[in-house]
Amino acid sequence: MGTSYFFSERNLQKFGFELEKASLGYTFNLYLNFIDLTWMYSLSRGSFQLPRLNKVKKAAINGTDLLQNKDKIERIYILLNSKSLE
Repeated sequence: MGTSYFFSERNLQKFGFELEKASLGYTFNLYLNFIDLTWMYSLSRGSFQLPRLNKVKKAAINGTDLLQNKDKIERIYILLNSKSLE
């Protein structure tokens, strides 16, 4: 299970994850980490930007579904690793 403000619903559903609205506890946790999130988000964007925490979503998947999508997840992992090494 994970919570974020930048999940792509379409991509997560391709890998078998289910998206739902984040609970108050998960949302509160993101707000507690606002400073860290802001500098990491700004660094990834190349300029100062505030993350849109009002778009918080929770992604969840069970072990069986995760194993069924293992090949897809490994392919995207390999692709991302090869791009980061360039």
